[in-house]
Amino acid sequence: MIHHSNNHIQSLLRSLPVDDVEIQDTVSEYNVLVKGEWKTAGSNNHIDFWTEVVLDDLSNGVFPRFKNISSFAIASRLPFSNASVERAF
Repeated sequence: MIHHSNNHIQSLLRSLPVDDVEIQDTVSEYNVLVKGEWKTAGSNNHIDFWTEVVLDDLSNGVFPRFKNISSFAIASRLPFSNASVERAF
């Protein structure tokens, strides 16, 4: 798992349509998430990682503990539309 500074995370979040409360909540979740000992953190398999996080939350009765940061992570992994490429044809 790649660790970013809080400033880096905040600047990425400020480019999105989210308010200051959501940014602070997301940074707080990130700070908790990076302190966890996740078995799949070293792999590049994001599905396995987030599955481990969700299952850990479910087993500890704290679901959803990382709602904001997981949404941000998923959104940042989605491919951009290829509409501009299609318009070229």
